[in-house]
Order: sequence, then C-alpha cells, then structure tokens
Amino acid sequence: AYTELLKFRLSFFVVFSGAVGYSLAKPAFVIEPSFVWFIIGSFLITGSANTINQLLEEEYDKLMKRTMSRPL
Repeated sequence: AYTELLKFRLSFFVVFSGAVGYSLAKPAFVIEPSFVWFIIGSFLITGSANTINQLLEEEYDKLMKRTMSRPL
C-alpha cells in the first residue's frame, strides 16, 4: 500500500534525475554521505508531496476514471 501511496515509480524517476544532476555538478563523482542524504531526502519529499496531493484531491479522484483506483 505504501508503494501505491508514495507512487514509487514516479518518485524513483524524480530522485534519479536529481541524482544525475547532483553527480554532474561535481567535478569527480564520489558517493559521499551528502549524496546519500540527498537521495533519501528527495525520495521522502517526493513521496510526501504525492501523499498530500492524494489527500487534497480525494473527492475529485473518485469522479475520474483514471484516478478512482488510488489508495485514498
């Protein structure tokens, strides 16, 4: 249920594009603790934004065929 609520696939692509941008900004790519925290924080922010969106639009999602199967 959490993967549906957080929209894991969408969150993954957002975090992946952020991680690529983060790695391109550095002259030499080394996995540092700041990079790991960036990935974790990006995933949590994206997942929470998706969850808040589903909470705010719960009534509208019931009316649309494409969104009526959302977890909330």
